[in-house]
Amino acid sequence: KLLGAGDRAERILRLMEQMHKIEKELYKIKFGEEYDVNEPWMNKHNIVTPDGRVYSAVIEAICYSDRRGSCDRAGAVMRKLLGRGSKLDMRVYITLLLGYSRLAGTYSSNPRARFEAAGKAEEVALMLLDEYDSICDIENKDIDGYE
Repeated sequence: KLLGAGDRAERILRLMEQMHKIEKELYKIKFGEEYDVNEPWMNKHNIVTPDGRVYSAVIEAICYSDRRGSCDRAGAVMRKLLGRGSKLDMRVYITLLLGYSRLAGTYSSNPRARFEAAGKAEEVALMLLDEYDSICDIENKDIDGYE
């Protein structure tokens, strides 16, 4: 079975996460202390650690693959990362918004599917507002209908 770019990117991410977990354990055994993922420059040596750029690239690869449900898969990866407390860059949100917009465009003859894609894009936009509220100095109540 041929894998698309999104599938390959997701597989590589999973391998990186597994390697990170193993290397963290080995680091603790070798140096007798925890590996600090928040300040990696303070560690005795670096280990494989997926960061925001890696996650962004994976989400983009998944979202732009032509597989059915690719935007939903990319959104699931994003929600999983946000649930872990990961800070994602603006590019992830924009990628998903553009992906759902593209998806809505492909459903020109199916109003229900277009409406669903628009609703999912709205969810992403609201998540973006929640995440960047303090940075952008915007409050949800400033937008009509989101009080």
